[in-house]
Amino acid sequence: SSITLENEVYHAWWEMTRALTTPNRGSKTPRDFEALAIRAGMDGEDVRELTRLFEEIRYGDRQPTTDDERRAIDLLRRIESTYGTDQS
Repeated sequence: SSITLENEVYHAWWEMTRALTTPNRGSKTPRDFEALAIRAGMDGEDVRELTRLFEEIRYGDRQPTTDDERRAIDLLRRIESTYGTDQS
């Protein structure tokens, strides 16, 4: 099921995963996307941290704090700044 982008953690997660080409997107878990992102060349440490943050908010039944949202945005910016730069 799709999630609404009701907070910056969800938005950052969506932005990261939409860059990935994969069949059956709906059947993938956050950890599946984490592995795909790392295999695609995204920074593993940042991807893992964003995945954990997403899981905490999505499945941990808590609202994201301002710090959570700020961290998610920072992680996404770092991932975007390194992903796709001279992957040859």
